[in-house]
Parts: sequence; C-alpha cells; structure tokens
Amino acid sequence: VPSPNLNRESHMSSLSVFVEQKGQAVVASVSGSADLGSNDLLQKEIDKVIALHPKVVVLDLAKLTFINSLGIGGFLRLQKSVKAAGGAVRVAGATPYVTGVFAASKLTNAFPMFPTVDAAASV
Repeated sequence: VPSPNLNRESHMSSLSVFVEQKGQAVVASVSGSADLGSNDLLQKEIDKVIALHPKVVVLDLAKLTFINSLGIGGFLRLQKSVKAAGGAVRVAGATPYVTGVFAASKLTNAFPMFPTVDAAASV
C-alpha cells in the first residue's frame, strides 16, 4: 500500500497575485500559498511591481495562507527596491499566521502593518 504522503510535494501550488493602482499606491493582492512551487510566479509578479517604480506598495495579504523563506525574501527584495527609490512597502490585512511569520522573522519594523488596504494606501 503506497503512503499517502508520497506525492505531497507534487501538487500544484495555488498562488495568485493581482496588481492594481489605488490612488498613489500600487496594491498587490497575494492569495494562496507562497511556497517552493509558486516561487517563480511570485518573483515575476514582484519584478512587475518594482518595474512600476511605485512610491507606495501595499501588500494585501488577507488571503495569503502560507509563506516560506523564499516568499519572505521576495518581499524583502521588493521593500529594498522601493525604499531605495524613496518609497515604502506596507502590509494590509495580514492574518494571524502571516503576522506571526513576519514577527518570527523580525520583519514587523521593515513592513508597517495595517488592518485594511484603504488604511495602508491612505497614509
């Protein structure tokens, strides 16, 4: 009898990133699982956001269910690029899980957290 865990890494990761302009901010809504299987997609979407040269980026993480170190690294790369151009990256709607990952990674100072996209975009 095959183990049910044998194929656990072969499933397709479900991640989606929707980018839109909201006033002066670029909002990137990230939903699903930011894991090894979805890392290429996440990095490409981050590159697209960086190419817009935004002054404010809001990462809407209300529907992000999982993030690993690669995803965190991508967000740090985004933050570094935007900050170097005089901008800021803010996090909106993070779940307790995501907030915990950011806190455990000592990133809560690097990414100001807001309860909603509107609050993050209007500061």
